[in-house]
Amino acid sequence: MPAEKAIQIATHWAEIVSMRRVRAMNFGAERRASVRFQTELGGMLDGVPCRVEDLSLTGARVTVERRWALAAGTAGHRLTISLLTSLPPLPVAIRLNRSASTGDRVVGLEFVGLSAVDQARLALALFTSQVDFLVSAVLVPDDTAKPAEPAA
Repeated sequence: MPAEKAIQIATHWAEIVSMRRVRAMNFGAERRASVRFQTELGGMLDGVPCRVEDLSLTGARVTVERRWALAAGTAGHRLTISLLTSLPPLPVAIRLNRSASTGDRVVGLEFVGLSAVDQARLALALFTSQVDFLVSAVLVPDDTAKPAEPAA
């Protein structure tokens, strides 16, 4: 019996330590539902110009001017992303609304009620743009490079 009790105590201790680690802010990025891509895109949030700073399959982070203010937790908003013309305005809920050091508002958005077609379009746009960026960064030849001289 004492060995079983020791195992139970050790198991509960491990569970508590694990829960604290998962909930710790240091490991917050590991709780995301999908990968976030850093972006520099223009957009409109409910008709107000914004900068889309990161984007994923489940949400986005945008920055809007300081005069814009809506409470976190509200739904029924629309995000339009300028360069992603294959996407209709995306339905979003505001999950975060805080002041940035610049005085602008940082707004965390969650996509709500996206159709399967819109999710597929978003995934294609995200991953294609990342592949295009990586390919151009690696494969674009340097125009200043001189061809090798043939051996004499």
